[in-house]
Amino acid sequence: LNSALTRKKASPAALAIIYSYVMRALLISGHVDFAVRMQLPASPSALPVAEVLPLRRREVVISAEEGVVLNTCTSEALVQLLRHLKRCYWPHRWDTGLDSPSHGVHGSGGGFLAAAEAALGQAELDAFTLAVSRTAAHRLDRGIWTSSGAGDIRRARAACERLVLLVGEECPQERRDLAALLVITGELGWAKIELETYFA
Repeated sequence: LNSALTRKKASPAALAIIYSYVMRALLISGHVDFAVRMQLPASPSALPVAEVLPLRRREVVISAEEGVVLNTCTSEALVQLLRHLKRCYWPHRWDTGLDSPSHGVHGSGGGFLAAAEAALGQAELDAFTLAVSRTAAHRLDRGIWTSSGAGDIRRARAACERLVLLVGEECPQERRDLAALLVITGELGWAKIELETYFA
């Protein structure tokens, strides 16, 4: 979201979240007296659309507690943004051929195979990947959790955990991807629970 503000370019999901926060600030400050819901467009190149919520005046949207406001951003925007973050921070090779919506994963399924191979110790690494891995390991030894080209397993895991909370029932492959990251980080008990739920 920070880069969206500085570069003035972003995905529709990031823009929808930014717009909803701007409207929230205007509503809290009293500059507007209505709430809007940010809808994602059908096209990835179009802007999100604000839909005025009927019968949602300022008094209804803001609770008695100071600053608590009804969330007006759609869960689809949050899911899309989390999938972008998951892809951005994924610590293994990503197969973009599996990202097609025709596969039913909507941009979220291309990293599992490489993560599973890494967890099982079967990954075949080329020279570039080995160099990136050595650099990432060196940086991890020094307490630096991110590395160019090597992703960030903690942030990828955080995105996966939130995706499971939001769409774990409708998109079980999110549980599978979280389980792969949990195996790599050594949390086998939790990984087993996620895989059992995925296969159920």
